Amino acid sequence: MQAEIDQMEIQMDNLDLVGNGDSVLMNPDILEQVFSHLDLKTLKSVRLVCTVWDDFGAKVLGKNGRLTFSTPPNPSHPNCKELMSFDHKLAKNITLHMKCYCKYGCNCSRAEVQFNRNVPSNFATLLPQICENLDALNINVENRFNPHLHEMWSNYKFPNLTGISISVTFANTLDLEDIDIDVILQMKFHPLKNLKFFSLKIFPDYIPHLSGAIFSPLCQKLLNAAPNLEEFDITMNFHPDLTPSGKLKELRFKYFERSSWASAAINMAETTKMLENCSDSLEKLTLDHHLGHPSVFQLNFNFSNLTHLNLDAVGVCKIEDSLNPTNLPKLTHFSINSWRNISKMMAAYHLRHPGITSLSVGCTHHPESESQDGQTFGKLVNLFPGVKEFKLKLRIQVIQEVPAVLPEVLPLKEMMKSLSDWELTSGQVDIHGARRRSHEELNEKAITAVLEGMTGWKGLKNTSLRFNGYTVDGKFKTSDGMKAAFVACWSIRNVAIVGFQIDDETLENFRGFIKKNKLPVSITNF
Repeated sequence: MQAEIDQMEIQMDNLDLVGNGDSVLMNPDILEQVFSHLDLKTLKSVRLVCTVWDDFGAKVLGKNGRLTFSTPPNPSHPNCKELMSFDHKLAKNITLHMKCYCKYGCNCSRAEVQFNRNVPSNFATLLPQICENLDALNINVENRFNPHLHEMWSNYKFPNLTGISISVTFANTLDLEDIDIDVILQMKFHPLKNLKFFSLKIFPDYIPHLSGAIFSPLCQKLLNAAPNLEEFDITMNFHPDLTPSGKLKELRFKYFERSSWASAAINMAETTKMLENCSDSLEKLTLDHHLGHPSVFQLNFNFSNLTHLNLDAVGVCKIEDSLNPTNLPKLTHFSINSWRNISKMMAAYHLRHPGITSLSVGCTHHPESESQDGQTFGKLVNLFPGVKEFKLKLRIQVIQEVPAVLPEVLPLKEMMKSLSDWELTSGQVDIHGARRRSHEELNEKAITAVLEGMTGWKGLKNTSLRFNGYTVDGKFKTSDGMKAAFVACWSIRNVAIVGFQIDDETLENFRGFIKKNKLPVSITNF
């Protein structure tokens, strides 16, 4: 065996790797595939073989690694030394950290604020040498620093840049007052023809319109420079013009305002205009909001190629009449999420869409007041008869902290039972228990009701069920009725009970019951 290994080493030594341009070992596609599966130590070693392997190894290292530049230096890491030199071919994925390290409010002087608004000095020095190699750029800004990013896009070319991610937390008015918006508007950004992904997440301070005033032109300039953009993720308090983004396939839009901004509202006309400008190209859309006092508005959806629609802003954005095969002919995945109950969420949905095969619902159930939720769940089956994949996140919330009479859980059983006609290939049900210690018996009854309601599901064998008690103060209790319900659901894929406080005796007895009946149930003590 050793002789065979030695012979292979001799053959490799005699192989002319550079001279034979058609060699398999010089094939770019093969090299990239092989090198991408090597560990860091091996990859460093193979780069020494020849210049071709060195170049491809550098590309793989650049994609999998990340260079981080910070300003100012982090005082909590005094032993962290700055990298003095590196192979510029490794500059593929770069992160800029620009933050204030003051512990209790920002105590930086005005001069320090102005200094730290510039990109890190070592990055600025290297930028002319690495800008053409850069593949992904991530910029994280915290506290008072609103950086001079516009100058970077105006002064340098990034022909190979495919991804930009910018996150700014708590943009402060002191910074914004000194920025000349007209200067940014007059700047000409170099084309970003290979940019495919752009993420801009700005979390404004309590004077939010100023943050929008500065970041809106920067965002628009980058969009105008990226005609081939495919994915855009934005959290902000303005509506960008997506006319230049004719190839946009995925949009995640979250309108964000501070809760104390009482007059905050989403502009329906601006939202409609923004979406219309990419209606022909979009395949995936997510709409969300963070508003203190949101106003409800109606949108008319017409997306000929949309396959995935996620409405986390279901309490604000209404699209009921648009959810039909005419307006959304290719829609297959639909997700709605709200802290409201399911009856209010679905009250105005009347048109069927048989093309939807994947449905995800997040809602709250108030057992003492919402007896119509069972009928509404049945409405889901009627509206979306083609569902094969279903996810449910249900939060049980009791309005009274200590109810005089324990609420009935019959609607909960009927809710789950009404979903039995779907022939699911994949089901996932996540139940979050009521919080207070006085609700211990309610949680026990709720678990029993859910199991009893799911007993007749056609897709039970493909469904996972999870009971969450992380927010529950009281202890987990069992009953004969609960155990009987577990046995009745013996064919379920699996059940997980997590986060509940359980005394040792109850836990031991329940695990013995699970083992005796060979149930696919796991339980852990919080």
